[in-house]
Amino acid sequence: MWPEKNTAFVVIHGAGPHRPFQTLDSFVRGFWEVLKEQNQASKIRWKHKLQRHKDWIENYISLAPKGKPTLDFYEYYWDCYMVHEVTIEDVFDWLNKASAGARRFYAKMPELATEYEELGVDLFKDGEFKSGGYLILLGWLGRVLRVLPLLRIPIADSLIKPLLSVASKVIVDLLGDVVIYTTADVRSRNYEIRQKVLRGAVEELRLLLENNYYEQIIVVGHSLGSVIAYDALNRITHDMNAKGGISPELAPKIVGLVTFGSPLDKIAFFFQEHTADEEYVRRQILAHFHGFKSLPLPGDQKPISIENPIQPYLDGARWLNFYHLQDPISGPLDAYRVDRNICCEKEVQRPDEAHSCYWTCDQMYRDIAAEFF
Repeated sequence: MWPEKNTAFVVIHGAGPHRPFQTLDSFVRGFWEVLKEQNQASKIRWKHKLQRHKDWIENYISLAPKGKPTLDFYEYYWDCYMVHEVTIEDVFDWLNKASAGARRFYAKMPELATEYEELGVDLFKDGEFKSGGYLILLGWLGRVLRVLPLLRIPIADSLIKPLLSVASKVIVDLLGDVVIYTTADVRSRNYEIRQKVLRGAVEELRLLLENNYYEQIIVVGHSLGSVIAYDALNRITHDMNAKGGISPELAPKIVGLVTFGSPLDKIAFFFQEHTADEEYVRRQILAHFHGFKSLPLPGDQKPISIENPIQPYLDGARWLNFYHLQDPISGPLDAYRVDRNICCEKEVQRPDEAHSCYWTCDQMYRDIAAEFF
């Protein structure tokens, strides 16, 4: 098993503090465990290579058996732009808004709600999305943060405050960057952070698209990195539609999008909650603007249909989405045209462990290789 064309993976890390090349390290090692099962490992050469750009040097890892196409791994590192100043109250507010949008969505898609309830997904009951919504997914952490402040036991105060601090930090580490990146207010300081992160991802992909060496590119994103990957591909679609932008002839080079631990549905529901039912013009503009492989959300097309000016040049890319039933952030993606939603069945003990288990899930790497090689 080896790709028949020179292939580049772009790996984008998720929420929380990360160090440079940490994500690249995890993904390459995980992929290597699968590659060496199906290839003569001793004949695959590892190389650390440098790529010179206009004002910076990029590091990447290249694997190749002698005489075969190369399999190259790049990392897009964006944590340097984050400020990590989100509070637990900001996270709860964001989850409540996303839950409200999800209730509206599944109320108009009852067959999906019934299907998930039959599968045992805790978010659904009596054919509906639960009113507690995504806060339920925080499990014991959410209950700790709700119950402890109600306790009025002076002697326990020294215990309560440390517990509150620890529980809050875990939740903010999981979702704080999501709250920052998905700010809906263009006047917010956080919005500029989002723009910097997204511009960097688009530039990374543009450079690879215009690099004649690569014949196929696969974009990989974990957690919030999946949202950045999606947004970057969406923006490249915009650029290909603009005069003087990236040539649409390069579109077939992007063959795949791989997401795991992805909150993309929750983000779609969050933005839906920010548009009123009667704002059918605004809703359709946003639907066009965020149109890469998206499905119409309830209300997008009423009462008047507005012509979409964006040609879907990248819609030929195949999309694999991996989720874990105990991961509080991920799930099957219902708001997008995903080719395969795949449940990762790796055994875990805690929700935060479920959210990070994909990096060592051999099943995921096998599925990626089978799909694209």
